[in-house]
Amino acid sequence: MSGIAEAGAGNFINIAALAVSFAFVITLLLPHKIHAMINGVILFTIGITHILYETFIIEFDVRSSPVLIFVIVFVVAATSKELIAESIREKGKVMKGLTFLAGLILIVLVLVPELYHLGALSFNLPDYPFFINAIIYLFAGAVAIIAPFLAGK
Repeated sequence: MSGIAEAGAGNFINIAALAVSFAFVITLLLPHKIHAMINGVILFTIGITHILYETFIIEFDVRSSPVLIFVIVFVVAATSKELIAESIREKGKVMKGLTFLAGLILIVLVLVPELYHLGALSFNLPDYPFFINAIIYLFAGAVAIIAPFLAGK
């Protein structure tokens, strides 16, 4: 019976991951500030979920499903592009630097290893704990939530 329950939970995770992907694409139709805030909330949620998993507070691992990993890579790629574009619009030098740094860190430290594991890149960075990615998601998510409201748009 537990095998059936585990299979059902796996299917639910895959369906939820695809629903998040679809909702993420739909947010492209929303105004920029709302879209950026949703990107940030998704990243922040991924980061906090993994930190809660690592500290044994919850039992759900964000890396438990290949579909979920694909969704994370998709969201990170889109958000990193948005953060780098947002850094161009920023008025203040500090937020401009933080926004650009968050986008660059997402690309280098998160996308390069994931794209290597998917076979899209032939080089990789040295291994490091996924916990570092969770911290990066928290930082980039917070910047993605705050930056559009301070931008000179």
